Amino acid sequence: MRINEEIWKLMSRCVFNEATDEEMQQLQQLLNDDPGLQQQYDLISQVFKNASAPNLPDPYNYELQALSLLDKAEKMEALAGPETVIRPIKK
Repeated sequence: MRINEEIWKLMSRCVFNEATDEEMQQLQQLLNDDPGLQQQYDLISQVFKNASAPNLPDPYNYELQALSLLDKAEKMEALAGPETVIRPIKK
């Protein structure tokens, strides 16, 4: 699934704690309705959460990393087909 620009903005506002309560509820409903979108949001959240960790390189590179993760998730989803749910690997 391609994430449209409005959903990307909404996800970004939520990740950066800039979203209103209404926006957070809207995103939560979208995530509840779409497990693939939930997985992509989890990936983005993890990248930005790690951005504040010590000893990490250039913080401006995290947006590129998030976009790369989304691209990989979309490619995996396309290869797997619409019936397959790709689950994150737990450590």
